[in-house]
Amino acid sequence: MSDLSERRPVNTDYAVSLLEQLKFFYEQKLLTDVVLLVEDTEFPCHKMVLATCSSYFRAMFMSGLSESKQTHVHLRNVDPATLQIIITYAYTGNLAISDSTVEPLYETACFLQVDDVLLQCRDYLVKKINAENCVRC
Repeated sequence: MSDLSERRPVNTDYAVSLLEQLKFFYEQKLLTDVVLLVEDTEFPCHKMVLATCSSYFRAMFMSGLSESKQTHVHLRNVDPATLQIIITYAYTGNLAISDSTVEPLYETACFLQVDDVLLQCRDYLVKKINAENCVRC
């Protein structure tokens, strides 16, 4: 009999299926338990998914703050389109970064403490750096 604590390879088929189901639940607004409000835009989400990818949301939902009991959370100084990119990443693992989105995406990921997005933005910027854009005169 094998040791239960033995590390086994991740079942990637299961991981992909899980992400696909999370995306489906998000798109269909099934079992959502929080609505993020940004300007005039509502984002029905799952606290568990947000807390998994963001230290900001983990602290908000797990530390007994008033937001942990609220069904609607207002986010200030966040662009709705940028938040949508981060939410899509949380539910799919796919991050759409472009020259026009990298800066607001980096700022929002920093604010929301989404480390994976921060790292991908940093890598994107490092690949784009050259002599013309690294020093301002």
